[in-house]
Amino acid sequence: MDSFEQLVATVLDRAGYWVRTSVKVNLTREDKHATGRPSAPRWELDIVAYSGRENELLVVECKSYLDSAGVRAASFDGPKAAKETRYKLFSDELLRRVVLSRLETQLVEQGFCPAGTKARLCLAAGNIHGDPVPLRAIFDAKGWKLFERSWLISGLEALATESYENSVASIVAKLLLREVVSPRGATTSAAVEDDDDTVPATRGSGYSTRPGFTNANAQTVVRPTGLPATDHGQSIYVLRCGHCSEEYGANGSDIWLRKCPKCQGGRPGLSIA
Repeated sequence: MDSFEQLVATVLDRAGYWVRTSVKVNLTREDKHATGRPSAPRWELDIVAYSGRENELLVVECKSYLDSAGVRAASFDGPKAAKETRYKLFSDELLRRVVLSRLETQLVEQGFCPAGTKARLCLAAGNIHGDPVPLRAIFDAKGWKLFERSWLISGLEALATESYENSVASIVAKLLLREVVSPRGATTSAAVEDDDDTVPATRGSGYSTRPGFTNANAQTVVRPTGLPATDHGQSIYVLRCGHCSEEYGANGSDIWLRKCPKCQGGRPGLSIA
């Protein structure tokens, strides 16, 4: 498992998923022939994560691309997408269907999730080339899930506020952010670098609580209300769903993983009246 995969896995674990990395999918001989790869070894997936609360099974391909141009929308839609070799599960519909179906069967047989659970393909991207809106639109239309850099930063902020855990991601988050996320709200000059500016990583001005922030479930921060929330020391923020435009209240600490209560089965929103 590479370092970026480890980071993504830790953030998903913190969000309540059981997580497995470098998962081997045991394709049958018939499966391999169906995909046109009769001599291929077992297919390996970067991350498989399951939430019992949401009954959600995620297959996450990880591409950091931190020192490159980043993930391009043209790799997933357009004349060159079908020939793309870096994102095989995304570009080859037959391969995707066979691999995900076999994974679902495999996990049910092993007792990891209930029968009928369907896998959702995801991409964790550390860097997106240019405007991310076209890539978001493609993933939304395909029913895939995109974990962007902002999601990772929000997850690290959350790790920094929690008690000690012996993982690389948790330790790094605490070293970089804990000085500025103290129980009393005291801040120093430490910061999280955003694409456009530098954002102090404080509980009051955290990356994921800024108006305009959109999480991986297409929930966007509209404004703070100043009203007390249900989590200790938190206030309520108004979120708007990018799918159905529902507006509702949420704890600031929940924004990065929130789902719409109207169209995504998320928890009921907090009162913003």
